[in-house]
Amino acid sequence: MKTNERLERIETNLEKLTQANGATQANLDKLSQANGTTQANLDKLSQANGTTQANLDKLSQVMATIAASVVAHDDQIEKLLQAIAIGQQEWAQLRREFQAYLTTIHPRQ
Repeated sequence: MKTNERLERIETNLEKLTQANGATQANLDKLSQANGTTQANLDKLSQANGTTQANLDKLSQVMATIAASVVAHDDQIEKLLQAIAIGQQEWAQLRREFQAYLTTIHPRQ
């Protein structure tokens, strides 16, 4: 091979390497942009996770409040049922007493 041919081959290979380097640099730029986008997405996910956790905390507080309200309501219902039972007993006693009273003023014949 002659020196000129070798130089031409070297120049051709150098041009190809330069082009490949340019393509590599373009790919690195794209990867850098993609990495920036990925980081932005990770930041958004982190913020969303924080929001989700805050919402779960609020929901837990609401559920605790509801549970306490249900217990209090059940207690009220229990007391009301007890009052009704006492009222029924007192009404039955009053009825017996009234019947006895009526018997004394109007005896059966």
